[in-house]
Amino acid sequence: MPATGTGSLTETKAPDSDDYALPLSEEQDNNAIAEAENNPIPTATAILASAEQSTEPTIKPDPQLIITREVPADLNWKDIPIMPEITEYALAIYEQGIAMGRNPNHISVVGDCQAIPFVFLGRYGLGQFTLTGTDVALSSMIRHYRDSFAREGAAVRGGFTAASVLSPVRADPDLCRPGENPMECEWRIHNPSIVFINLETWREEGTVDRYELYLQQIVEYALERGTLPIIIM
Repeated sequence: MPATGTGSLTETKAPDSDDYALPLSEEQDNNAIAEAENNPIPTATAILASAEQSTEPTIKPDPQLIITREVPADLNWKDIPIMPEITEYALAIYEQGIAMGRNPNHISVVGDCQAIPFVFLGRYGLGQFTLTGTDVALSSMIRHYRDSFAREGAAVRGGFTAASVLSPVRADPDLCRPGENPMECEWRIHNPSIVFINLETWREEGTVDRYELYLQQIVEYALERGTLPIIIM
């Protein structure tokens, strides 16, 4: 959700997010990884093959992005301008999702301790903020998604990794059906049209490729269901 303008946002400082982190043990993490590898989310090909009779248009992925220029070493991310333009591809994903029955009022979050409501978006759902200047224009958007902001979703929990959200072992038994992983459970319960994906990489060396593998499955799961994914890094 992009924001523009010169106004300011006043909010209460949240406690250290480490207080909410519930790190997985090595055994739990390995079990989640093994479960995700043994039960991968169906690919686009598999899902489309099972729906051959459907005349509903499908979304074609953008060509691979190739960076052709170097990023300045002294670049400060705080100086990068905010560019809120929504691409035609993103709009097509959202519109197709609405046609598929996704709820236009619902946003979901897939994440770890950095994405729980108290740390991430919860204050907007609870009204614990003040908008000034041109940021007042965001009021209607906040009201529209208010119920989602403060909600405890099935796919966000302290200690979650990119593998955890794909594993039925890590699903909440009080919310989820037998065999569901946290993402499947969240989509069934909340049916989001937009999803924030906010997951840290593993701390061990040599895990970037593995993280990318699971992150790709998460994004593809959202796209196949017409949910617009927004990755927060």
